[in-house]
Amino acid sequence: MRPSLLFLLLLTTGVANAQGPYSVLLVSGDTLQGKEYFIKGDTLGIRGGPRAALRDVVLLWTAKERWTFTYPEGRRERLKEELTGSCARSSLARLRNSDRLTPFDSLPIPSTWRSDTSLRTCYEGWLMEQPIFFDDEPGAAMTEEYQALRKVTMDESGGVAIGAPSEIIFLSGDTLLLKKEFHEKEGLLCWYGGGCLSVDTILLFRNVKGQFYYNATGGRRFQLQQGVPDMSVGSLARIHANRFFSTQLTWEQCVIPDALKNDTLFQQIYRAEVVRKTAWAERLRKRSNNWRIASGALSGYHFSGIPMTAVKAGVGTGIGAGIGAAMGIPPHDLPYYGTPMPPE
Repeated sequence: MRPSLLFLLLLTTGVANAQGPYSVLLVSGDTLQGKEYFIKGDTLGIRGGPRAALRDVVLLWTAKERWTFTYPEGRRERLKEELTGSCARSSLARLRNSDRLTPFDSLPIPSTWRSDTSLRTCYEGWLMEQPIFFDDEPGAAMTEEYQALRKVTMDESGGVAIGAPSEIIFLSGDTLLLKKEFHEKEGLLCWYGGGCLSVDTILLFRNVKGQFYYNATGGRRFQLQQGVPDMSVGSLARIHANRFFSTQLTWEQCVIPDALKNDTLFQQIYRAEVVRKTAWAERLRKRSNNWRIASGALSGYHFSGIPMTAVKAGVGTGIGAGIGAAMGIPPHDLPYYGTPMPPE
């Protein structure tokens, strides 16, 4: 067979090399197995066996490699991490869902996964920390605090220009320009050919992708989707409100300069940002609960075959809003209300 014809055949059928056995987990909870698989159009099939729509394939794996398929596009994505716990399954669910902000109970995952409360906590913890846009209803009345908050918000991401060095703004107010590629490990921000520094000392990190902050207790990096235009008192209030959101700390434990803590404008905009984020969180909690009621009691196929151990105790600052709704926990007892606030 001529090489060009062989290439055309492989392109058309999508036959994988025979390094199997391959296993396939479907959103229904069923599994397929075989030595070879093929992809044709929007369908994945096991050679000599059944087929399934790509959007229904949650996981395709061998002993050494793992892939998922996005929903509903059916785009294949490689999984780099080992699926050794509930939070790893949460990462798979986010990747499969193309990072859409979707309530847990409407994720395209096996129903048996939804009974994993640790997975729910990990996913909803990530969900609660995602960028929140202003989404006011036309003609809605805005408080003075909310109007002040909007004045210190910009529409662009606020990142540095392409080719410009990244910028680190420390809690102390000092700045550092970082010209090299960086990576993060165990609470440190490091750059190649240089050193490392603790993320606990960073107020804002700016690169070509936008403005980023590290939450005060978990050391995780999140983006300010609507960046701040400057380092004014109002902008600092927005950043700190995001850093301390849902941390369960007290106001006295917050590492904020005393001059800012006692500033009236800082307190005003800090409160407004927390109220905005909490209102969004409450809307999400109610929507998630409505999905749960509509879907009825959780049930599904018992799934086994992927080496996934139980998640380790302690899942950081995961929110678990859906858990609260399912267990009847009052809204004011949910973790996202645990944000330190300045004294009245």
